[in-house]
Amino acid sequence: DADLLPPPPPPRVVEPTGLAVAYAESSPQLAEVWRVWDSLQKRSTSALATQLARFLAAMIEMGPPKVAAYACRKVLRSRTKTLYSNLASEGPRIVRASLRLMSAVVRHSPTSARDLLQRFSLASKPFQSVAAIGQRGGGGKGKGKGKGKGKGKGGVVSG
Repeated sequence: DADLLPPPPPPRVVEPTGLAVAYAESSPQLAEVWRVWDSLQKRSTSALATQLARFLAAMIEMGPPKVAAYACRKVLRSRTKTLYSNLASEGPRIVRASLRLMSAVVRHSPTSARDLLQRFSLASKPFQSVAAIGQRGGGGKGKGKGKGKGKGKGGVVSG
């Protein structure tokens, strides 16, 4: 029977390149990223907070292994309250970025997945809010953003 099964796929090897890798190699604890995130705590729905969450997710998914492991630990130990807040946000971009970051942590290792599930209750209000958005068919533009009169092609809509 074992001969009938296909061989397991080869391990996925991702070789990230560019500025992000150079940064991760020069600052393996991503100290500057955490400092910027700390400065944004009062405005966690800002576009910069969204980009930071996306960057951290990418570092966990594709960054150097030691950097990814450190970022997972840091998120789990000191950023869960912020992630809860982001999930309860009205801004769909920060919600999606936070979910992506959490997903990256879960996929990183079985240990980080277990730790995240111990820290987050899927029955909590923020997760129920996210589930309700999905049931309403959300995921598009929130509350008519970008549909107002006078918005030309160059209009900038934050969110």
